[in-house]
Amino acid sequence: GRRINQPDAIFPIMRQNPENNYELTLLGTGFYVSTNGMFITARHVLDAVFNEKREQTHPAFIMHMREDNTYIQRPILCAWNSEEADISVGVSAPMASTKNGPLTNGTMILTLSRLEVGDDIVTFAFPNFKHEWRDKLQIVRFSPDFYDGKIVEFFPNRPKIGPCYQTSMHIHGGASGGPVIDAKTGYVFGVNCTSFNPYVDTSFIITLDLALYASFEGVKIGENSEPRKVSFRELVDLGHITIR
Repeated sequence: GRRINQPDAIFPIMRQNPENNYELTLLGTGFYVSTNGMFITARHVLDAVFNEKREQTHPAFIMHMREDNTYIQRPILCAWNSEEADISVGVSAPMASTKNGPLTNGTMILTLSRLEVGDDIVTFAFPNFKHEWRDKLQIVRFSPDFYDGKIVEFFPNRPKIGPCYQTSMHIHGGASGGPVIDAKTGYVFGVNCTSFNPYVDTSFIITLDLALYASFEGVKIGENSEPRKVSFRELVDLGHITIR
């Protein structure tokens, strides 16, 4: 019965296997923070397409779902990975242009405000992925859903994860990288990071703080501008990313 304001702002992240007829695998979930395809996910989601030498071994793309039940494959062009926490900021390929300009995507509103123990939280993610072959055709099914929980504790710097919250929300496989939302405000305050086996209702949610250090080379701001290095903070200041 619940709805999100931007149904195309949250998406599955997929991997293709070139050695097996480009068979598709669900890596995790991500969410857009700008209308032209910049997104946030967990770092370990994108790590799954690299080997130990940091050489990319598999193509990765966003399965961008549209309201008319169609989808667009958006290759992931590049990503900034935090060295201190399990968080990445990526850039996906632009979508097709129309006579009214390029297609855009919905975005999530972010917040850096700290939540308190006992606060209600919710995530929306794509954990229930099914895949089968019919002759030479791949059939994939997604069953996105909401998952609830509460804040249990805050850790300023948990090893290998970074600043994070412990929650009572169970993170299902494939939900990693999805947005975690403050139920009071509707703003995204964190990213699904990891569950805590063997406990079903224990998980860790990385905060968004370190995403502010992301930066990208060769970005053009405005039609007549020269490509340059642009930071996440600058994109916030310019209004391309919303933090409240």
